[in-house]
Amino acid sequence: MRKIKLFPAPHTELRLDVSDEMEKDYQECRRMAQSGDDGKDCNTCSWRPVEIEDTGLCEWPEVIRQMDRDLVEESGDDCCNQNLNFGKECYGEINESI
Repeated sequence: MRKIKLFPAPHTELRLDVSDEMEKDYQECRRMAQSGDDGKDCNTCSWRPVEIEDTGLCEWPEVIRQMDRDLVEESGDDCCNQNLNFGKECYGEINESI
């Protein structure tokens, strides 16, 4: 299990406990999206119930950045760095100060 901390506003901390199943679903979705598919079916994904105002937290740029950074660290494979560009392509530059 992985823990992610987000700071969406001053004096606000949001903590996510990402289960092993959520990590697997995230990795599967990223692989599918990078290979030209649409990604994993959101209706069958363990991230589905984790959304705020109809936006899945797996789509938040800071969640993408942290999940992908951890994937690079765990695998030790620099080719995973291409995942870091996904959030930039979809959302523009990611604010590193968040």
